[in-house]
Amino acid sequence: MKKHSHSELLGRHLTEPLKPEPTGAKAVLGKLPDIRAVIFDIYGTLFVSGSGDIGVSAAQNKAQSMLAALGRAGIHSSEEKGELLASLFLQYIQKAQDVLRDRGVQFPEVEIREVWRDFLQTVLSSELAEGGMPDDEGIEALAIEYECLVNPVWPMPGLGDCLASLHESHLLTGIVSNAQFFTPPLFECFLGRSVEELDFEPSCTIYSYVLREAKPSQQLFELLEAGLREHGFKPGQALYIGNDMRNDIAPAAALGFKTCLFAGDKRSLRLREGDPIAQGVKPDRIITELRQIEEIV
Repeated sequence: MKKHSHSELLGRHLTEPLKPEPTGAKAVLGKLPDIRAVIFDIYGTLFVSGSGDIGVSAAQNKAQSMLAALGRAGIHSSEEKGELLASLFLQYIQKAQDVLRDRGVQFPEVEIREVWRDFLQTVLSSELAEGGMPDDEGIEALAIEYECLVNPVWPMPGLGDCLASLHESHLLTGIVSNAQFFTPPLFECFLGRSVEELDFEPSCTIYSYVLREAKPSQQLFELLEAGLREHGFKPGQALYIGNDMRNDIAPAAALGFKTCLFAGDKRSLRLREGDPIAQGVKPDRIITELRQIEEIV
């Protein structure tokens, strides 16, 4: 049997275009001096997100999606158990987060393949569902299918042109994002080129699932700072762009990065008014479309 790449599996399910919903926000533009690098969040910034965030973070009890994804994997349960299964899956995510919190991780990130494996072992052994335990490839396919159902995504308008323009301007590009293993393949799925082929700098490309720690942890931005210093850049020479005042703008600004709030989609814009982490934080710039980055850098 042919093994399908993650990008191919994503492409099978992500076929319905999503358009960003206007936020009513006003762009705050103008050139920022001496910007050498542009770093992005992914969900809600580079990609329209149906749930407004990565599915792990935005997880709710999705009974029909759970039953459908399990069914595609050859695991079957009754309709009336859908809510129970979806709720149990969320509990397994929370359980994995609690284990990391006990180890001192303030903002834990799970490895979703491990969560699925533990969840399925319980479900199959307790007869909540019937079927065989998938192998590693099958678990990845199941995780991708479920994510696509609960959190469909689509490129933000102008994504390819935006990245091409930044590279033509010889600006370093990177990523700091809450993510899972299926997140980087989104670029190949939609743009036909991998993260590496799109020239994102590896030392400045940081995913939460690898670290087991999520934004707004400053650890991700400290690693970004270290990566930039390898290129001789200071934090103030990098512009970080994200849609969330708490998870993106606040931790980046705290370490001296220039910041830009992406306010281009109502689903994912997170102003976090009243949140103590975002209290008193103001982005240097605000954009409502990716093409506006050209007016900042």
